[in-house]
Amino acid sequence: MVRRTLLHAIDDVLRPLDAHDNPHRREPVSLKKLRQGDCSWGTVKNILGWIIDTVTLTVHLPSHRAERLAEILASIPLDQKRTSVKKWHKVLGELRSMALALPGARHMFSHMQLALSNKIKSRVSLTKGVHDALEDFRWLLRDIKSRPTRIAELVPLLASAEGHHDASGAGAGGVWFPAEHLIPREGFTNEPVVWRLKWPQHIIDELVSSSNPTGTISNSNLELAGGLLHLEAIAQCFDTRERTLLSKTDNLNTLFRQRKGSATTEKVPAHLLRQFGIHQRYHRYVSRHDYLSGPSNPVSDALSRDFHLTWPALIKSLSAYLPKKVSCQVWQPSDEIVSSVICALQRKRVVLRHSCSKFDIEKTP
Repeated sequence: MVRRTLLHAIDDVLRPLDAHDNPHRREPVSLKKLRQGDCSWGTVKNILGWIIDTVTLTVHLPSHRAERLAEILASIPLDQKRTSVKKWHKVLGELRSMALALPGARHMFSHMQLALSNKIKSRVSLTKGVHDALEDFRWLLRDIKSRPTRIAELVPLLASAEGHHDASGAGAGGVWFPAEHLIPREGFTNEPVVWRLKWPQHIIDELVSSSNPTGTISNSNLELAGGLLHLEAIAQCFDTRERTLLSKTDNLNTLFRQRKGSATTEKVPAHLLRQFGIHQRYHRYVSRHDYLSGPSNPVSDALSRDFHLTWPALIKSLSAYLPKKVSCQVWQPSDEIVSSVICALQRKRVVLRHSCSKFDIEKTP
């Protein structure tokens, strides 16, 4: 009945054929496509190159596109040192199109974009970083079979938690305000969560400053690392699967890198953004990022600097900025996530083995 109404509505807008029409004019509704199954009702449909299942609420690559992804990756062996710009444009274009519904994939492009920007005439050098990125896509290809993408992982909705984070040369910290419907993990409740981490001395020693102009880590790098720790905090305290998380920072470099997902570089941001993608894929949330000016971010500012204060003293000093009659919960970053973030700050590669939660560390030359 609905289909009949829709087709009649089309006839009301676009006049059907009659005897006086030009012989080259076609029917407004293609009979050929109708006979092929278009406009038929079904719970599984191929729409714009994606298989959408409205029963399981998932979206995945059709078999021929998954085979094409395998073909692309197989066409670039690990020992290949260069390729043509034309082929590399095609590879990046196809990988970008497939990354639209592969959570985490859009964070894997930094080294590949850098290779294109550093092209020499019509040739692109395939560095170790490029091959590492291609290896990430091989891992994604293997993971596709057992890990369908839920539609709710792709569509941002109203935020289920809002958080503010900050970082300094001393450390990083943040606060999350969860919604009542967000399900807490064991040991936590639907109350604000605060966290902080003091940077190891060897990281502080590498910070770029007027007294250390040759350092390898910038303040924006630390802010980006803090953003990753901030998402880990909410994911460990609450069930964030298919929930939208709104994270706010007062650092514009961090904000736009988080929004874009990749950067044309092989430096620290490339390694951190890659870990953002792995983290999102494992925890299955939708992340949104926004700006919060420094003067409006006193809680995170104190959490990232006032390490001389104990937790009770620090929370008491921030009571004027926190909800009344509500206690704060403290989350402490695990050794695993701290090690992973520190390795990214040192430009060490985290190698994926079996699942998103298992890493091995390999230093990038």
